[in-house]
Amino acid sequence: MERKISLIVPLYNEIDNIENFSLQADSYSEMIGELIFVNDASNDATPEEIYSKIKCNIPFKLVNLLNNVGKDRAVLAGLELSEYEYTGIIDIDLQVSFKEIEKLLNRLEKKSLDIVIGIRENYHCFWNSFFRILARIAGLSQYMGNVSDFFVGKTELVKKVLLKYKNNPVFSLKGVIFEMTPRTGFQKIYVNPRNIGKSKMDFKKLLEIFNSTFVLSFPNLVSFSFIISMSLFSYLFVYIIYFFISSSRKKFQTPAFTLISSLAFQFFFLGVINEYLSPVIKHFIIQKPYFFVDSVISSRDK
Repeated sequence: MERKISLIVPLYNEIDNIENFSLQADSYSEMIGELIFVNDASNDATPEEIYSKIKCNIPFKLVNLLNNVGKDRAVLAGLELSEYEYTGIIDIDLQVSFKEIEKLLNRLEKKSLDIVIGIRENYHCFWNSFFRILARIAGLSQYMGNVSDFFVGKTELVKKVLLKYKNNPVFSLKGVIFEMTPRTGFQKIYVNPRNIGKSKMDFKKLLEIFNSTFVLSFPNLVSFSFIISMSLFSYLFVYIIYFFISSSRKKFQTPAFTLISSLAFQFFFLGVINEYLSPVIKHFIIQKPYFFVDSVISSRDK
């Protein structure tokens, strides 16, 4: 069966992984129509050095970005150049292998779906576990099942949905792909341990995910905080009035009054903080710069 896929490969300071990746890609030449490497302004090698490390016989493009924008926007830059019927994402360190991407493609075709998203069945680390706890508390079910940002989808649909976020100051790939189409499927994928390098997850990255997931998922968080605080203040007011007009004059419940007062003030100041600090958080942590393409080198130019 003729089925070709454009695979987008974001890379940042991954010069040691490129040759191994490209050699393994040749084994899947019947599936892969083209590889689109997106160099996210790496500083460990020049674009020419990166290009020389790509050894595969599969047609490829190397997109060199002028500024570092992060994985999500790097995917958008590669997506603009996708030519085949299907488009997918794979990391150059091959934590998710070509075989697992093939599973996503098989499920998409077998079930006649528009997009299939990978669920990491064996991925465990401190940061991931901590993030899943936060997701469970917030009730964000789509983040509780180790759902990844690896997917295979129909290129026409993916372009139509994702490229509208190209100039959006806030963009999270993982948050968008769930809303892409009702014809979405899921497939368990195996995650290999990293052989080279280390996880890029750290406290700053976790804070970025936390803010983009929770602050942006609840645009009415400020109003919600103020409503709760006003409700608690109103309850305290009614409680005080009742105490003074009550004929029984029961003992004033100081601990309960203190607790409720504390919660009321906390929610009030939470609303104030979100009102004034959210724009700052979005600007310095969540907001990624728009991508600017410096050059595109194609294997067809050889």
